[in-house]
Amino acid sequence: MTKPSPKDFLRSLGDTKEAVAESLRRLGVCGYRDDSLECPIANALREHAEIPFNAKHIRVLGDRITYENTDFIVHSACNTPKPVKDFIKSFDKSEITL
Repeated sequence: MTKPSPKDFLRSLGDTKEAVAESLRRLGVCGYRDDSLECPIANALREHAEIPFNAKHIRVLGDRITYENTDFIVHSACNTPKPVKDFIKSFDKSEITL
């Protein structure tokens, strides 16, 4: 089965930060607070989306997500949908748990 693009995957998580959290729970995704490389969104993308350019690092920076090679050179980036951005802020503040 083909994995969705990162943009499509992120949109499929839901329309609110609570829906994003519930989607991540259903997928069994976890991650670390305040860690742009190992947060739940980066981990979910790594597992469930087709990563562009076979990037080695996925960095979630709030407003955007970057896909980087082994030297941390950005090869691609996309904007973070608002519900995902809201989830990240709430997760990092411990307002939402997984």
